[in-house]
Amino acid sequence: QYRQSKQYLKPLRRALRDGEVDAGVIFSLAEIAKDSGQRRYRAAKEAYMRLAIGNHPWPMGVTFVTFHDRAARHKIGEGAQAHVL
Repeated sequence: QYRQSKQYLKPLRRALRDGEVDAGVIFSLAEIAKDSGQRRYRAAKEAYMRLAIGNHPWPMGVTFVTFHDRAARHKIGEGAQAHVL
């Protein structure tokens, strides 16, 4: 499992070394590392979820042809950005 994690993190480490990673992603990674180091695993998980999927409201069902649509669908994508690794 160590080898697999090392292999999967190789592209991230390379991008960090080459300076190709957005400052927001670096900040989120630092927050995850800090929380994990302080054994605050729930906070680290929340920081990871914000990094991976953002803080967007998700629509219920398909957004255009459906009966299950959120009232605030027009707000999707406002003010929050997800960084998919």
